[in-house]
Amino acid sequence: MNRVRVWVRDLAMGVRIAAGGGRQGWSRTLLSAAGMGLGVALLLIAAAVPSMIDGHAQRIADRAEPWSNTLKPGVHTMVVVDANEIYRGSEVYGRLLAPDGDRPPLPPGLTRVPGPGEVVVSPALARLLASPDGKLLGLRFTDRTITGTIGDAGLTGPNELAYYEGRDSLDRYGDAIHRLDHFGIRSPATDMDPLQLTLLIVAFIILLLPVAVFVATAVRFGGEQRDRRLAALRLIGADTPTTRRIAAGESLLGALCGLVCGTGAFLLIRQLAGAFTLQGFSVFPSEIVPHPVLAALVTLAVPAAAVAVTVFAMRRIAVEPLDVVRESVGRRRLLWWRLLVPGAGLLALAPIGGTSYARVSTGVVLLLIGIVILLPWIVQVAVQPLRRGPLSWQLATRRLQLSSDTATRAVSGVTVAVAGAIALQMFFTGVQVQYIEKTGHGGAELRAESRPADYPAAKSFISAIRSTPGVRNAEAVTRAELEVDFSNASYPFVIGDCRTLQQHARFSGPCSNGDVFVPQELRDQFKAGSHLAVQAPGRTVRKRLPVTTRLIDVPDSHPGYYAVYATPTAFDLDGVNLRTTIEMRLDPTRPDTAERVATAALRLDPQASVTTLKTTEVRADFADIQRGLYVGAIGVLLVIGASLLVTLFEQLRQAKRPLSVLAAFGTRRTTLALSLLWQTAIPMVLGLALATACGVTLGSLLLKAGDQPVRIDVPGLLALTSAGAVVTLLVTAISLPTLWRLMRPEGLHTE
Repeated sequence: MNRVRVWVRDLAMGVRIAAGGGRQGWSRTLLSAAGMGLGVALLLIAAAVPSMIDGHAQRIADRAEPWSNTLKPGVHTMVVVDANEIYRGSEVYGRLLAPDGDRPPLPPGLTRVPGPGEVVVSPALARLLASPDGKLLGLRFTDRTITGTIGDAGLTGPNELAYYEGRDSLDRYGDAIHRLDHFGIRSPATDMDPLQLTLLIVAFIILLLPVAVFVATAVRFGGEQRDRRLAALRLIGADTPTTRRIAAGESLLGALCGLVCGTGAFLLIRQLAGAFTLQGFSVFPSEIVPHPVLAALVTLAVPAAAVAVTVFAMRRIAVEPLDVVRESVGRRRLLWWRLLVPGAGLLALAPIGGTSYARVSTGVVLLLIGIVILLPWIVQVAVQPLRRGPLSWQLATRRLQLSSDTATRAVSGVTVAVAGAIALQMFFTGVQVQYIEKTGHGGAELRAESRPADYPAAKSFISAIRSTPGVRNAEAVTRAELEVDFSNASYPFVIGDCRTLQQHARFSGPCSNGDVFVPQELRDQFKAGSHLAVQAPGRTVRKRLPVTTRLIDVPDSHPGYYAVYATPTAFDLDGVNLRTTIEMRLDPTRPDTAERVATAALRLDPQASVTTLKTTEVRADFADIQRGLYVGAIGVLLVIGASLLVTLFEQLRQAKRPLSVLAAFGTRRTTLALSLLWQTAIPMVLGLALATACGVTLGSLLLKAGDQPVRIDVPGLLALTSAGAVVTLLVTAISLPTLWRLMRPEGLHTE
């Protein structure tokens, strides 16, 4: 109990000394608070990620459409058709609504069901339609009246583009209609496969560990000025343990101020978050709520880290009355114990005795922390032999030889971030092959699909798309679904004029309206005069195969190998379910061609879809993880850049007096600027080399743990290391005005 009272007393004294230390004391405290505040803000945002994900999933579940094929029309039912669109790469959520009775269910965010020809839009869509950028999109709504806006309860985010349109009937859409009597389902639990879960765990650690490293670095700001105050305390009788506790108290004040600053920054970011969209994801500020347990952990961990790091750092400093040993050249650092931490990480990641999430997490943390521990030794060993060179080089190397701690800490966060990014990029690239699916599309770039009411409507749809400026090589096909009387098999029924059929099926020979063409392989199923069952809305109609049925040869690699081809007058197509598909190339010299195609398609058929074609596509669940990593990486990069800037400002503040002395003796500004650059560049180059080696090692071990082949993406690796170097050099350049301001005679004044 007495020991606790001693700790509380000395910590409180340290807080009072830091608070009453005048301008110099408060400048150090506020600088530490700014540095730790950046880390606290990002940690609180990370703690809010579960609530953001749950809120987003719940909003999607609340407006989901639990339709049923057995539900009969009634006063409480409604018919819904999916009418999603794409506009300039952004998804537009759309639904067509046709009530069966006078008391239909209401979608979330609506106060009434829009009537025929009425549209209710989201606030973001209303703003887009009112802006010049939404001119082409507005053409899709020219014959409809916007009568209101969707409330927050019906949107997944404040910037979502969405609309609900009322119709009197949706029967023409056939099997695309869904009948329901309520909206909303229970939010399903998301199941992830082991690779996805491992990727998320690794990403979370890699994104947050650099922030933790910087928080530990910010705790030690202003250490040299603090040591001189502690030396004075030793002069009046304080022992070494007491000075350590008092020093921890000074850091504790900075940590508490950092918590306040970080919380304020978090609240500000939270309010501004609704104005931004990243990778198609936006979030309401009310859903950015840190998990209580994680928020409490951050609140307790930051002050505890401040005290622990300060006490640990003071063990290397001999504070005597009026003397601080750290001002002299430090002793050579030992290597053996620094290898234990990364060695333990490598052992945890080794594929021995199976792999668990706990082992992977522990291995990643230990290996990345090992970088922070190894970097000071590498810098010390590397700079000791450096002697000759220009004056700026000598000033930098001599400073690093005397004390490389500050410069090393300045780049340690960047080093950990780059190492983690390299490992994550390797792991991501290695496993994404399993989540890429081939689409089977050829050279077409865009596809438009519609469900026309009849064949004349299909021809109008095809003509409108082909006449759109910028469309090239548009291949159009209209299909119906048919079955043979004696078989349960279904076959595509392709309808078109002779030119279209010959082009699509790649056959030649006589062709006239009324003909039907059957591949040789289907001659037994489709004989002249046989009966067919053709799907129509809500029923099946019977058709007879005409006598003018001809056999054709279709290559077995052709998608129409098992299809039947018919000219428009071969059958009576009234009321038959039709689907028209047009695949086309686009003129690269004409901008917005895809939007013009979508406008032409949706004006004829609001349920038409226009999609960009790719040879491959990434699975949706994996794409969500990719999007989240992208957003997190941007946040970490911003924090790392800001934290590095704060660290350099602290480094300059500590060097205020030597800079003033050098300026008084006539040292040029360019010399000191280059000296500052070298002081950052040397540890940075060494750190990036270490980060590359550790990142590649960690990435390889993660791939081995996931039973994936090891691939090194050299261009990506170079891009990541270059990004780390650019961030460091850019921040150094930004700090130059502060350097020049410190090169004044006023810096020689003392109190």
